[in-house]
Amino acid sequence: MAEEVFTFEDENGKKIDFTHVASFDIDNVWYAGFAPVESTDDISDDEVVFFRVEGDDDEQELVAVVDEKELDKVWTEFQKLANEENCHCDEGDDCGCRGHKKSKNCKCDKK
Repeated sequence: MAEEVFTFEDENGKKIDFTHVASFDIDNVWYAGFAPVESTDDISDDEVVFFRVEGDDDEQELVAVVDEKELDKVWTEFQKLANEENCHCDEGDDCGCRGHKKSKNCKCDKK
């Protein structure tokens, strides 16, 4: 199944295609992360751009996260979720994922 492509416009009116990589909430505020389909002058294809989801169920708007403190909080949560998703261990393993201690028996992608 092909990934859905979302087109956003930057501050200069240039259209950039992104794929959705994650959505998650922090303290009842929802965030969405998008990765560019290809590199641009300002964004490399391995970066993630985060937006805060504002509004209600009827009408929602994506607002770019630009505040450094908020961005740090969002990035930390995104990394935590990515590490958990890449964990292929059993719940009881001490792999470092899900708050476990690191062990030589870890089967995770990220050791």
